[in-house]
Amino acid sequence: MSSKSFPALRLSGLVAATFTPFRADGALDLDRIPSVIDHVIKQGAAGLYVCGSTGEGPLLTTAEREAVAAATVKAARGRVPVVIQVGHNSLADARALAAHAQQIGADAISATPPGYFKPDSVDNFIDCLIDITAGAPQLPFYLYHIPVISGVKFDMLEFLRAAEQRLPSLRGVKFSDPNLHEMLACIEYGGGRYEILFGVDEMLLGGLAFGARGAVGSTYNFAAPLYLKVIAALDRGAPAAVACGGDDPHHPRQWRTRRPEGRDGAGRGRLRLQPAADPHLHARATRAHARAAAGNRFLRVDGGPLRCHP
Repeated sequence: MSSKSFPALRLSGLVAATFTPFRADGALDLDRIPSVIDHVIKQGAAGLYVCGSTGEGPLLTTAEREAVAAATVKAARGRVPVVIQVGHNSLADARALAAHAQQIGADAISATPPGYFKPDSVDNFIDCLIDITAGAPQLPFYLYHIPVISGVKFDMLEFLRAAEQRLPSLRGVKFSDPNLHEMLACIEYGGGRYEILFGVDEMLLGGLAFGARGAVGSTYNFAAPLYLKVIAALDRGAPAAVACGGDDPHHPRQWRTRRPEGRDGAGRGRLRLQPAADPHLHARATRAHARAAAGNRFLRVDGGPLRCHP
C-alpha cells in the first residue's frame, strides 16, 4: 500500500447534495449559486456534494460540470468542505474532471462507476477508480455507491478489503443504499478506517442508529434544521421525541413528491412537496424533491427548473 498521505479531511454531519441552477431554456444559471450556497450553509450544512444525482451531474456536459464545480468552490469560500462528483461513462473525462476539481481547490472528489459498460468484478471496478483518481493525486476520494441508479452492486465490504491495498486515496463511501447491515460492516471495518456517509435521507434515523456519523442528501439543502433537531434528540437519548415529531406535516418522515395537476405560471410542470402517509422516497424522486423545494418556503431561494424531469 502506498505511504502517500492525504489531507486530513473528515466529513461528518449533514452534507448537502447541491442542486444545479438552470434557466427556463435549460442553460446553466451560475449567478444563482452564491446565494443558494450561502443559504444552505446558513441552514446548517457541514459540507457540499456537487454534481451528484441531485445536481443532475450526469445530464451536464463536462464543461458545464467544471463551471458548476468552480462556481460552488468559489461560493463556499472555504467555510465548509466541497466534494466534487466526477463519475462519467468516459474514464478520460472522469479523470479530467478530477484534475479540474484539484485545480480549483476542491476538498475531495467522489465518483460513480461507469454505468453503460459496467465493471464486471471488484478488481475491474477498482481499476476504473484508480484511473479516475489519478487525475487528482492530492485529493481524498469517496466512492459514490448508489446501485439503484448505477446498476453496479458489489458488496461494499469486499470492495473496501480489496481497495485498501490498491486505492490509497480512498477515504470513504457515500453509501446510498438502504442495506444498513452492509453499511454497518463497512463502518466497523478496520476499526473505523473509512468514513461511511449515509445517502438515504428518508432513512437517516436508521443510518444514525447503525453508526453513521455523516450523511449526504438532497433534503439537507432546505431541511437541515429539522434533521439537526432529530440528531440532537438522538444524542440526548430521546428517540421517542424523534418519533413524535413525525406527526408534524413538515417533518422529514411526512415528505413525498407528486406531480400536481396543472402547471405553474411559466407553463412548466412542477413537482411540489406534499404531506404523505408513506414517507418512502426513491432515488429519482429525491433529485426532483430538492429542485421542487427551490423557491418555496423551505429554501426561499429559487434554483430554477429541472433540466430533465424524472
